[in-house]
Amino acid sequence: MTEKTIPTECKTDLEKTEYWTRAQELLRLEHNEMGVQFRDGKITKKEWEKYRKESFLPRSKKIHKELNESRASLRNEAAKEDESPWTYDKEALKESTKWSPDISEEALLNG
Repeated sequence: MTEKTIPTECKTDLEKTEYWTRAQELLRLEHNEMGVQFRDGKITKKEWEKYRKESFLPRSKKIHKELNESRASLRNEAAKEDESPWTYDKEALKESTKWSPDISEEALLNG
């Protein structure tokens, strides 16, 4: 995990899962806004495709990689403690404002 990408206060696997879930939601919202701009003719198809290929997909892959790692750690912790079934409220994590992830290309891909 890229330590520069997440705040130092974000230490536990649950906090990391919350952080990356929120980042995923923010990126989804950004993608939707870009889609609206394309639909409304504010950006061209070429600009839309460039955004998707060069900006959205690399960041989405990074977020999913980090999110999958934090979820796997949570599952492993739960298994060690015989907690079954292991669950968390994904919708609550998506809406959480505890963390304000920087989803910019600079932060996610070069951080």
